[in-house]
Amino acid sequence: MRDVYAHRPVDPGELPSLMRKHIYTGAMAMVCYTLVAHMFFVDYGNRIGLSYWHWGLLNGVAAMTVVFQLVGARLATLSGQRKKLWFKPSSSTVALVEH
Repeated sequence: MRDVYAHRPVDPGELPSLMRKHIYTGAMAMVCYTLVAHMFFVDYGNRIGLSYWHWGLLNGVAAMTVVFQLVGARLATLSGQRKKLWFKPSSSTVALVEH
């Protein structure tokens, strides 16, 4: 039997199909995570006394992360250099944590 996880060369024609599979896999993982983790999170939040305002604020932040992902993807596409675009913010965050 062939090793499923063995590295192999990828043809350029396979890339669109592989990318779609990875996107679907990630989306399914996020749905599963959201359904399972949020059941416990909501129960915990209600027990510690979160108000409707707090729940609204948390949901607003979560919704804004989706918007910022789209903005970041557009900036990465326009710059053509994803690694340089994200290196500066991530390195400044690491510098803040280390000091």
